[in-house]
Formats: sequence, C-alpha cells, structure tokens
Amino acid sequence: MVVVIADDLTGAAEMAGIAWKHGMHVNFTLFDSPQSPFHDAQNLLTMPEPADQQVLVVATDTRSGTVSEARATIKSIMNHFAPTQHTHILFFKKTDSALRGHILAEVSTMMECLNAKKTLLIAQNPSKQRVVHDGIYYINGTPLSETSFCFDPEFPAKTSVAEHIIMHADFNPPCPCLSLAVDRQMESSGVFIADAISETEIQQQIAKADSHTLLAGAADTFTLFLKSYTSGNSSDYKQAEVQYKQAQQQNAEMPSTIIVCGSTQSKPLHLGIPTAQMPDDIFHGLLPAEQWFPSIDTTYSQSKSVILTIGRKAEGGKAYAVRLRETMAKVVAHLVANHHPHQLVVEGGATAFAILHALGWCHFEIENENAPGVVTLRYHHPANDVLITLKPGSYPWGNLPLLLQRQS
Repeated sequence: MVVVIADDLTGAAEMAGIAWKHGMHVNFTLFDSPQSPFHDAQNLLTMPEPADQQVLVVATDTRSGTVSEARATIKSIMNHFAPTQHTHILFFKKTDSALRGHILAEVSTMMECLNAKKTLLIAQNPSKQRVVHDGIYYINGTPLSETSFCFDPEFPAKTSVAEHIIMHADFNPPCPCLSLAVDRQMESSGVFIADAISETEIQQQIAKADSHTLLAGAADTFTLFLKSYTSGNSSDYKQAEVQYKQAQQQNAEMPSTIIVCGSTQSKPLHLGIPTAQMPDDIFHGLLPAEQWFPSIDTTYSQSKSVILTIGRKAEGGKAYAVRLRETMAKVVAHLVANHHPHQLVVEGGATAFAILHALGWCHFEIENENAPGVVTLRYHHPANDVLITLKPGSYPWGNLPLLLQRQS
C-alpha cells in the first residue's frame, strides 16, 4: 500500500490522478488539522481495507496553517498507522513543486514517526520546466524569485536558492543536516535536496534512496516512483481515458456548473458563462459574504452556471488570503445548498480545501485526470452526484470547454 500525504488539496488530487492513471485503486480523503473545530478523527478510520497496489491519498491544508499545526496534523495522520505496519506501507510526502509550505516541519515529523534517517526531496517538475540546477530553482530558465511566485501571499519566493527557500526562522528541524544531494550517496542523516533537470536525473536520485529514506516531492517524482512500483502498467487508465472521451463527445450540453477562480495566479476565463466578481466592500472585509448571496443567486439562475472570481490581487498578506477563500467557501456552500449544481470547478488548492470543508465533504472517488494536475473527483451527494474538478493555480487548464461538457 502507498500512502501519500499532501499539504494542499489540488496537490493531493494531482497525486490521486497519477495513481489512477497507472491503473491503481485510489482512495481519496480530506483530513483537517487536529486544532480545527471541524476536525473529524474518524476520517481515516473509515477508509476501506487496503488492497494490493492500493493508494491512499490524504489531502490536508497544512500549507495554509502554522508550523505547529502542520506538525500536529502529520502526527495525527501517522498515528492511524501502527508502527508495526509501517514496514508494509510505502509513504510519500507530496510537497509543492515551487517549495512553498512548511516542508521541513512536515518531512521531519514523518521521519520521527517512521524512524527514518533521511529524506530525499525532489520537488521540481522538469516536465513543466521547473528544475533545480546547482542548488538554484528555475522555472522556464528564470530564477524562482524573479517569477510570479515572488508575489505569493503566504510563501513569497524571496530567494531562488533551494536550501534557503525551505528554511523558516520559526522552525528548527530535529535533523539539522540539510545538504544538496548532487553527487552524494546520502550516507549521513538529514534532509537532502536533489539537483535534477530531467526525468532521467530524477530517476538517478530516486535510486539513491534506501529503506531508511523518506521520499518527498511533486508530480514527476511520484510518477517515476509509481512506474517502478507498478512496473509501468497503465493499461487500465488508457482504456478508461478512451471511454471518457467518447462520453464527452456524445454530450455537448454543459451541465449546471460553478467555476471558482480562487488562486492569486488566476487568469480570466472566456467560456460564455456569466462571471460574478467579488464586490469591493466584501473584498475589503467591510461587508460579510452573505451580502453577496442575492446577486449571486440571480446571476446563477440566468444560465444555471457561474464563474466566481476575486478579480484582483490580494496584497494584504496571509490574513487577507484566508478571509477571501473563506468568503468564497461560504458563497459556494450557499449556491450548492440552494441550487444543487452538477459540477464544481475550483482553481487553487487552499480555496478548494476551504470550499469542501464548508460543504462537509470528505471522501471521493477519482473520476478522471483531464490534464496533468487537473483532476476530477466524484462526490455522492443525496440530491445528485457532484463532479469536482480541481486545478493548481499555476497549472494550465487543458481543454476547459471540453472538460465542462461532460456527462454528469
């Protein structure tokens, strides 16, 4: 069994889509911080018994919390797996491909729980031109701190040195050895950041890991890890993909849809769907989310679909970002309760987690991987099954119009 622990929802969905693509039985669940008033300690306990080559993907929202909350969440999750069973489980720590989040806090906590000596961190995605070369993180050849990630409201990229990016002043890891594993064999203990500018180099880095090493990273690393774990068998996915595309072609009418552009990197969408931008007074916190409900209901009723957007950059830091996504979550929960849409499409992991949190939805089936990182889940709702498509803020949509013309 493979257990993947992700620090945001869209990243978790991306991992689930990759595993599904490789023909594996995937369980997907949300897990709140133990400090959250909505925390349900039974979330993982209700999961089905593991089957051969099954993947359990656990989506948390620790990237949006504090270091102490991140550590507490990881410990709580790991406590669901008895130490005697660790030898039968392969753990993978999903991290942000741009090194945002409390990475050291989370991997070191997992190392403590697993009695692991080392972590090999391969967060870069060469398939998306995200690489670490000589210890410097680049996106399309541009140092990370010179890209739009320098404007991230919670983890702005102030440096492009990979080692410095993941070091936070408010956290001192129990394993202080932090090294660049360029040509090393990782003989010492600690957290090692791998240099890699291609999938071949990622494979070479993965080969350095032994039974005492926790593997951490993003999509490319997980994909290559699963290829070896499943011997590259992805025939089930290919057959499912063909059937899915045939179903799309047979149905040109878009079902009722709510699209939420909740990322700081969201781009305008031109889909012929009414767009509702968050009003200024609500954006600035002068009025509560409820004041937006009447106009949103009117807009949605016109075409049974709506695009919700913030419409401007949130430059007030973390507190601003948290309030905006909680506002979006309240609005979506209102629309779902009153209009029962057939699908939700959400851009931005923290926003997506807040929305599903507000809806009280925890367990999902994997419906499809529409594009790399753009994954559709199915939630069995009493009124009607709801398809939920999730996309990381910095990833492309793929063929979004075709995506929206699915059978519900």
